[in-house]
Amino acid sequence: MEKTSIEAEEVIVENAKSVAFKDLPPPKEGLKPDDISILLFYQYVEPDWTEAEHRAALKKVISIGAAHNIKGRGRCAPEGLNCTLSGNAE
Repeated sequence: MEKTSIEAEEVIVENAKSVAFKDLPPPKEGLKPDDISILLFYQYVEPDWTEAEHRAALKKVISIGAAHNIKGRGRCAPEGLNCTLSGNAE
């Protein structure tokens, strides 16, 4: 029986650990000022944000993006955030 690509993949136990609540790793050394990094993330909240919490979250996301010249697309909904962003790697 032939294995599918998912069945054929090997799990590397030391790489299969949660990184929740840990600091991000530092940027790679030797980056040029115009190097770009892409970040995809989501954060769902439970219970859903109230209207006031949703407005505050949207304001915060826009503020952080403007302060750090981050571009991209994001969805800020009562259920949480889902974003694909790009910006200077540093």
